[in-house]
Amino acid sequence: MMLFASDGMTNQQLDFFVLTILRSKIDSQAPRPNRPVHSVSKGFTGVGVNALGSETLKSPVAFFAKEGQLGRERSGSLSNMADQSVLEKLKDGVRRFQTDVHSVNADDYYRAATTPQQPHTLIVACADSRVDVETITSSGPGEVFVTRNIGNMVPAYGEMLGGVSAVIEYAVSALGVRHVVICGHSDCGAMKALLDPASTASMPTVRSWLRNGQAALTVACSMGDDDDRHSERMHRLTEENVLMQLAHLKTHPSVAGAIARGELTVSGWVYEIGDV
Repeated sequence: MMLFASDGMTNQQLDFFVLTILRSKIDSQAPRPNRPVHSVSKGFTGVGVNALGSETLKSPVAFFAKEGQLGRERSGSLSNMADQSVLEKLKDGVRRFQTDVHSVNADDYYRAATTPQQPHTLIVACADSRVDVETITSSGPGEVFVTRNIGNMVPAYGEMLGGVSAVIEYAVSALGVRHVVICGHSDCGAMKALLDPASTASMPTVRSWLRNGQAALTVACSMGDDDDRHSERMHRLTEENVLMQLAHLKTHPSVAGAIARGELTVSGWVYEIGDV
């Protein structure tokens, strides 16, 4: 790493896998009132009240699952088998989390569940599945507030008010984070798309979103030569994009005010995935 300055439902098989994290020590406490648990009914998840027996509470992770079928049957199809294979992989991962992580750090998770979150940092990272922010920063529950999107973009304030802008405002104004990181990474698909606009011809929403990186592309291209290798253009654009998103970040009133008061600092990172 380098540091530098359920609304719609489709007509297909649905498999709900609702996880409720429960602390195993609850089982040894005195009798308690009924507690809310997740329930699944008619294809929608909701919250109901149910008295959980001690057998359920012996496991720190309780599974409430229901398989529903909407529309045409897909049972036995290759696509359904693939879906089930992926789901089973996810379930196995949750079970490993239960036995290898949650149980070992039960006190930390209990503290996180019973006290208000107080993250010290907001990290704006790429949605790329290879970028694991908590692992990279060795952070535990409640330490970092994270938002991810294609290209680790931050729209300038007023340009695209929505999820990213709301996360920034909430993190700074409500949670009082003391630092904000814009984290880019090597081999970023968004940077490749900026260099090859034709690749997003069939993805109008993605193309619209990538306008937030257009200025970075202009800067990166102006600094390079026509005979630069693709890897050199990618690296330059990745860095310039992080710097440009930092500039966009500072246009947000909550950020600008906190920086002016000396309550907030910001930094830009590029995570080289293959480097140690």
